[in-house]
Parts: sequence; structure tokens; C-alpha cells
Amino acid sequence: YKRANLGSQPLIADEVQSEKSFKNTNAILSDEHLEWIVLSLEDWTNSKKYLESDVTMITLAADVNIPIHHLAYYFNQLSEYKFIEWRNNLRIDYVVELIKNKQCQNKTVDTLGKECGFKSNSTFVQNFKLRTGMLPSDLMKKYQ
Repeated sequence: YKRANLGSQPLIADEVQSEKSFKNTNAILSDEHLEWIVLSLEDWTNSKKYLESDVTMITLAADVNIPIHHLAYYFNQLSEYKFIEWRNNLRIDYVVELIKNKQCQNKTVDTLGKECGFKSNSTFVQNFKLRTGMLPSDLMKKYQ
């Protein structure tokens, strides 16, 4: 089966997203269990809990009722992204959509970073640039 899109495509580039398959070659978890994990992560993502500043893999595991070692296996062995990168990408994608939809006018970059769950402005800006190739302030100017 195909791996679900869990915030893996950049929102700046207008590229067609290609779904990537993963192979459960070690068969540590059944394909059905992995599919359940992916669906649970999609539901969690749709709830926007990734915007909470204290989200960790431990809190995610509790939210979706999946053992943490199963999530660790998924993110470390099967996913294109490690947990922290995946979570931060979701947060950046959320801010990009806010900026594109002009829902953050009169907000500072620091405020946007805090609203999407980053505890420090420098971490927000660094992750934003890594994900989009530009600074948040530059994207804000582009869409004003």
C-alpha cells in the first residue's frame, strides 16, 4: 500500500506530490498495523495537535493510543522523516497556508512561530527557511 501524505510536500513549490511507497521488509509490524498507524497519524494531523508547543512522540503516542516503540519504529525505519522533522514540517506548512490566505496580517514573525508551536523564534525561522527556502518575513511580504 502507499504511504499516506503526512505533511511531506513543500507548500511553496507548485510541484505535483509523488506518493512514496515503503516496504515493511523486516516485518516487525504487520502491514495492517502500519496502515492503522498511518491512519491514526492522519487523524491526529487533522486535529492540528501539532500546533501545541509541548508535543513530543510520547504525547503523540498517548493521543493516538499507539505504543511509543511502534511510533519510533515507524518514524525511524519507515517514514521519510524523523518525528521532530515531521512535526516541524506540519507546523511550517500551517503557517505557510496562513500567510498565503492572508490570515496573519498584523502579526509578527515571532507571534506566528509561537502560534504554530515553536518555543523560540530562531528555531521557527530556521525550520521555515529549511522547509520553504525563504524567510517567513519574505513570504509575508510576497503575500501582502
